[in-house]
Formats: sequence, structure tokens, C-alpha cells
Amino acid sequence: MTEKEENMNKDKESKTKFTAVEITPANFRCVSCACPSAFETDRGTFVLVGKKINLNDAPEKIRNKIGAGETAIEIPKGLITKLFSKE
Repeated sequence: MTEKEENMNKDKESKTKFTAVEITPANFRCVSCACPSAFETDRGTFVLVGKKINLNDAPEKIRNKIGAGETAIEIPKGLITKLFSKE
């Protein structure tokens, strides 16, 4: 691999890796994996962890919004409500 190719790979890697801080409200946190969670990233985005839904069962208005490389997840309503409440 040439030096140029190595630098291109490093650039590509640095664009895909990111850091995140968990912002899941305390009453939704659990000690094991497999629980809904919310994270704020250093890329100015949020990452939500939830149960992947079966798109065949989803309403058409949801299916039509899913693009290549995307998926839909389901999380408890209270998680979002708590994240954005002003308590």
C-alpha cells in the first residue's frame, strides 16, 4: 500500500469514527445491554438505540421514509418525552 493510499484510509476512518455521550434519562438506563438508549455525538447528531422494527409490518408512510443504509427502530415514547422535557 502506498503512503497516499494509507493516508486516504486514515481520512476515511476518521470520518466514520465518532465519540458519543449517553444522554439517556436515568429512569430509562439499565445495566445490561438491550435497552433503549440515546446518545449525543461529536458530529452534531443523536444516536438512538432501540428495537429494529419489521418494515413489512410498518405503515407505508414509515416504509417510504427508509432510504438505502437506513433502518427504523422503536423506542418507548417516554424516552423522547423525558429527553426533551424541561424538568
